[in-house]
Amino acid sequence: MRSLPIRSRTSPDVCAPCARRDRNAADAAVTLPSDVWERAEVLQALKDRHFGRLMLALRKACSPEMTQTEIGRVLPPPSCR
Repeated sequence: MRSLPIRSRTSPDVCAPCARRDRNAADAAVTLPSDVWERAEVLQALKDRHFGRLMLALRKACSPEMTQTEIGRVLPPPSCR
């Protein structure tokens, strides 16, 4: 049986399960600023129901900018009808 090399998209020195664990730990530490829902650009995007501008405003509200995946993890889940 031929062994396959351990690979990861993030680092050649870390296996995929360890890279995933590290990303999950980093994602858990990400939070939105407490005043994000009061910012003018966020309120305007919500008022206009413009999802793209909302995502951009949320990403730019953080330093460093959050990814869409990180934003998805910190936002509350949508309510089911």
